[in-house]
Amino acid sequence: MSRFEKTQLNKLTPYRLSSHKAWSAGSKTLKLDWNESTKSLSDNVKQALVEEITNGNLNWYPNVDNNQLRRAIAQYSNVDDSNVQYFASSDALHEYIALAFVEKSDRILIIGPTYDNFRAVVAAAGANAKFYNSSDESLQIDIAQLNIDLQLINPKVVYLVNPNNPTGHQYSKEAIESLLISHPNILFIVDEAYFEFSGFTCSIFVSLFDNLIVSRTFSKALGLASFRIGYCLAHENIISSLNKVRNAKNVSHLAQVAALSVLKDLDPINEYVSEVVEQRESFIEFLQQFSRYSPLPSSANFVFVKMNSPVNDLTSFLENKNIFIRDYSHLDITKDYVRFTIGNAQVMNSVKAAILEFENL
Repeated sequence: MSRFEKTQLNKLTPYRLSSHKAWSAGSKTLKLDWNESTKSLSDNVKQALVEEITNGNLNWYPNVDNNQLRRAIAQYSNVDDSNVQYFASSDALHEYIALAFVEKSDRILIIGPTYDNFRAVVAAAGANAKFYNSSDESLQIDIAQLNIDLQLINPKVVYLVNPNNPTGHQYSKEAIESLLISHPNILFIVDEAYFEFSGFTCSIFVSLFDNLIVSRTFSKALGLASFRIGYCLAHENIISSLNKVRNAKNVSHLAQVAALSVLKDLDPINEYVSEVVEQRESFIEFLQQFSRYSPLPSSANFVFVKMNSPVNDLTSFLENKNIFIRDYSHLDITKDYVRFTIGNAQVMNSVKAAILEFENL
């Protein structure tokens, strides 16, 4: 530990990365642990990148005000340009939210179980971050009870992933709207990393409420995880505040090219999303044949599964076949769970075959 380290880092629990064994496992690997797309980039996107690498000005800093990209995101999201800003990933957006809106000792409520990065970011800023977890076996939050509890807790910020990661549960538009209306002095961060797979978004609210930030990424359905690019949808007053702390040079030129190219070539994306949704439901039905697995319903590109036998038995078996899934046994609330990223039919047929082999041991 450095002697120059900030005081609040003494008590900080860092964001815990899961194993990245897949990177060293070889080319015939099914990486189903971080919910990336299992589909490669379309030929049109690849061609745009090759053209830019060959003839582009890569010796320049990236475009710091890419209005073409902003307009494309706005059109994709069905909002006005003034309600959009892009960032070097949704993780980077979380950091800017902390810089712009979170002060030391602020109460931050995180609807759990969930993606842990936002908790680590605001805790590093000195905020008092607490999880709000369900005691129900479904792991779903009762929104009516949350509305009551928010009056007592009175946080400055609430972070909610919708659909939830890792459970896959979808909170309704009416539920989100009730929170926004009932608590106008709370800033709600709704992380919609997986919204393409659910067909639901609360983007309709960003021009109506100045206490909402919708966080999104190009890393999941859009298949650009390696490029690190995301965006937010929010009231123009929120965008103005974020722009005060945003480093516009941090979104690489090739990331901007890739993002714009994907948004111009959505047919392959839509086909892939439809296939994943179909495979998700098929996989849930498949698992329900066996007493060992209790899958939760999902509105995302993954399925969260309660194991009725030791988690490590399954994960170790699959890893030996170069199939990597997410083990959630590090959290008390999810200690018996694993999460499968859902891919295309070819990928899921391989997963099913491996599970059948495991069941026949």
